[in-house]
Amino acid sequence: FLLIEFYDEWAWTLATVAVPFIRDDLGLTYAQVGLLLGWPLLVSSVIEPVVLLLGDTPLRSRVMVGGGFVVGGAFALAGGAESFAMIIAAMTLAASASGAFVSLSQDVMIGSHPARENEMMARWTAAGTVGDLLGPAALAAVVALGASWRASFVVLAAAGVALAWLLRAKLEFPPLDGRLSVKSIL
Repeated sequence: FLLIEFYDEWAWTLATVAVPFIRDDLGLTYAQVGLLLGWPLLVSSVIEPVVLLLGDTPLRSRVMVGGGFVVGGAFALAGGAESFAMIIAAMTLAASASGAFVSLSQDVMIGSHPARENEMMARWTAAGTVGDLLGPAALAAVVALGASWRASFVVLAAAGVALAWLLRAKLEFPPLDGRLSVKSIL
């Protein structure tokens, strides 16, 4: 679970510091840059409450793993984006799926150690801080090696999918017996 938090912070700080490279490569205007930085967060803040409600149902494991695969796929799409529409769609998808992957992972980790909540949150915060610090450093290393921002997004995609596979192996998937309804979610 700590790797997921590390990944989330690493990915989003890397993506944020890559914006000047993305702007130059795709010929974005400053208005488009502003939308690229804000729109995905706005959309995810509308979608995430619904996703988090699903996390309180027997679908939790499926939602978490699916969120990881979607985040990884979205970063792959972003790395291959050839237009503003493609990059903003990919980043909006990644931001919207991130809550399923990351927030629910945090909930499971903390819930698995009820007597050690403070310790678990401290570890979670530390993992995120390391990810925050390494995101810009990773992009700098990729650029120093002569690769483009796109290579960084391919790495983010592969790491996201790998973490989703690891998570899939660690979680239990309760059978769905058809009793899931809107009433059971709310």
